[in-house]
Amino acid sequence: MCGFAGFWHPGRGQSYEGATVLARMSDAIRHRGPDDHGAWSNDEGLFLGHRRLSVLDLSEAGHQPMTSPSQRFVVVYNGEIYNFQALRDQLDAEMGPLPWRGHSDTEVMLAGFERWGVEATLKRLVGMFALALWDRERRTLTLARDRLGEKPLYYGVQNGVLLFGSELSALRRHPACVARLSRQALALFLKFAYVPAPHSIYEGIGKLPPGSFVEITENMVAEGACATAVPYWQLPVFAAGAKGRSDAEASEELEALLRQAISGQMLADVPLGAFLSGGIDSSLIVALMQAMSRQPVKTFTIGFDNPLYNEAEAAKAVARHLGTDHTEFYVTGEDALNVAPRLAEIYSEPFADSSQIPTWLVSNLARRHVTVSLSGDAGDELFGGYNRYQYLPKIRRRLGALPLSLRALAGKAIGAVPPRRWDAIAAAAGALIPGFNVRLPGDKLQKLAAVMACPSAQAMYDRVVSAWPDAQSVVIGAGEATAALGQVDADFVPWMMRQDILTYLPDDILTKVDRAAMAVSLETRAPFLDHRVVEYAASLPLTLKIREGQSKWILRQLLYRYVPRGIIERPKMGFAIPLHDWLRGPLRDWAAELLSPSRLTQEGYFVPGAISKVWQQHQSGRGNFEQMLWPVLMFQAWKERLVWGGIHTRVCSLVGRVSGRPPPALEACARGPLRRSAFACTFRRRRPPIPTHRDQEFGWLIGDRDHRISGGCTSAMRPCHSKLKGSKRALPRSTSKGSASSGARAVESPHKGWHGKREQEAGCPPAPSGATDPLHDHDVLSPHPGGSVGRRFAATRHQRRGSAELRSLCLERTDEVSRPEISRGKNSVEISSGAADSRAEAGWRRACCPRC
Repeated sequence: MCGFAGFWHPGRGQSYEGATVLARMSDAIRHRGPDDHGAWSNDEGLFLGHRRLSVLDLSEAGHQPMTSPSQRFVVVYNGEIYNFQALRDQLDAEMGPLPWRGHSDTEVMLAGFERWGVEATLKRLVGMFALALWDRERRTLTLARDRLGEKPLYYGVQNGVLLFGSELSALRRHPACVARLSRQALALFLKFAYVPAPHSIYEGIGKLPPGSFVEITENMVAEGACATAVPYWQLPVFAAGAKGRSDAEASEELEALLRQAISGQMLADVPLGAFLSGGIDSSLIVALMQAMSRQPVKTFTIGFDNPLYNEAEAAKAVARHLGTDHTEFYVTGEDALNVAPRLAEIYSEPFADSSQIPTWLVSNLARRHVTVSLSGDAGDELFGGYNRYQYLPKIRRRLGALPLSLRALAGKAIGAVPPRRWDAIAAAAGALIPGFNVRLPGDKLQKLAAVMACPSAQAMYDRVVSAWPDAQSVVIGAGEATAALGQVDADFVPWMMRQDILTYLPDDILTKVDRAAMAVSLETRAPFLDHRVVEYAASLPLTLKIREGQSKWILRQLLYRYVPRGIIERPKMGFAIPLHDWLRGPLRDWAAELLSPSRLTQEGYFVPGAISKVWQQHQSGRGNFEQMLWPVLMFQAWKERLVWGGIHTRVCSLVGRVSGRPPPALEACARGPLRRSAFACTFRRRRPPIPTHRDQEFGWLIGDRDHRISGGCTSAMRPCHSKLKGSKRALPRSTSKGSASSGARAVESPHKGWHGKREQEAGCPPAPSGATDPLHDHDVLSPHPGGSVGRRFAATRHQRRGSAELRSLCLERTDEVSRPEISRGKNSVEISSGAADSRAEAGWRRACCPRC
């Protein structure tokens, strides 16, 4: 489990500091691999960087990038190959004993590419992976992704450079990355609460679809387009009424496959555990793990004070019965308040499944004890666990004969009653009718009301999986927000299950788990995603999955062999949180600021009236609109973090070094006057790296060290943007370290769009025509921790509204450092030190590109 990043700039790779750029890209994903890092490049402009989380073969023999014995192939790869030992034995049998350097799966994969070819090897691999493979002989770069999409892979051509990596944050570190926000992708995000593949939040950058690979040549990069992805595995069609196996035979075969998958995924040279929610899926995985383990399995769970969402007690009962080493942590609204602003850092593009909060918390909890954790993900999609698999066919069957107008009228009548009132009615009915107990009846009736007016089965499914159905009317400048679902089969339920595995599973569930776990350097594995288990589940008849109103029937029969029925049987909860209450309580102020109508109007992405109306209705209790509000909040937080996280890291790092005091929290700065000021030029880090501070409570590195604004200037920044265009920039002249300076002399150079003359001579990519990204049109500054004491930086009149705060930060010095002199020019502010002490580290220098 690692991360990688790279770029291919044919013919230009050595004309600028490619190694520095690659290091910056790799640093952006250091959380994915804190144990080791490596880099490789060639004369053709290809650079490969890798960050390693050591799980198998902890020695140097597992170091990446790795070259094959014949020197033909070079690979960087993220993931685990569970059958690598069997492939190694097969290679030894076919080619004779090979001189293996270690026992890593990467080495076996490379040997397979040489022996069987790329596509044939991909078909033999059992595991989760994303990789970039350079073929010296054919001079091609191959990008590939595992069958179900467990591991991420972004790629795209920007200004003549192919960029690729595990997260968007790495691609943004390259100077060629335009990072222009796609409003079409934003509308899709608002609709589904995730950006569906093959899109990404940026224009010109996409996600490689699961189960496919793409082969890229130098001519493709020069033309600015990549080849179409080629699938090497396709999800089989799910059976509906197929027969041929008895219940007992099917159970035995499935248990054997699960044991095979779990035994392979329990191989690790580091501590291993499992997530345990107390539900069917995770309980079965833990039960089989414990049955195959000689010592208690370490299990972890998250609980809530709200009993409607708390599964911790059930998980504790399962753990007690199985004899696991169990750890639990109860989440409060205060914990959510602390985590929510950090989610934009964890997910490098907007993501809004609210269960991302407990997912990160349970990952952080597990990482304190283990490095690898197994989970029960994909059990719902494969074995019919979602409620929609049962109630949508019933609605379609029972209401299909009624006129559409009548159904729509009935839906409006049900939806007009607030969920809280329906909850009260259900509670009263439960007191009068024995055995009547419905969990969250108000929310379920609201879902029923939403689908009653849908004219087709496809429209019903689309409505159920949509957080904001008419998202295109809320996003300014967006087209129609639709995703290709395909024609509904005669068997509605298998069709829905297949759609969920193709879309919701990789783009929501697996994205959520991967980013949350990798943020704390935890590897997660999902035995249900072994493709042999997936193919077997697809062949099973629907009656083995849903029987007499009971979901995941066959999984329950397996689990009953290890855990008593009484511990397991209870209403399905899912990994949900009481978000609707938190948005009215501890998260209210945070959300209200992000959804401020004046702020939405200034930024120009959303229609303020539509957002404000939903927010007010939610606060009044007239409905539960958490699913509509959370995507907007996550985008707003992502955008704010992208801009202010980088500024905060640099300013606070400077203040911390100069004053000797701990830097202030980002949330305090982001809510204070500095955020409201116009000091909004983006910052880019230069060497040497500036250390970020660590929050000891959550173990999180605050601030991406290369945040930028995406999608063009906000209206608040346009004055700064327009004044800097065509103006003169102040470039500092470096002085020797420790020399006295009363203000470094500035070398004037005309501003030429994205890069000036120095940048063009250095071989930086040419400026995109008509570029409006603030990265290209604003002064790019970063604090410099070493070098000369005196520096000069440019700021506009519009920026000077926030200069008082900046000046107050710069004036906080220790007794060892003299107070700087600050003078104002017409369009600039000059800070210089009257001392020659290099420890002052008070200056700023311009960093437009790696050579400047």
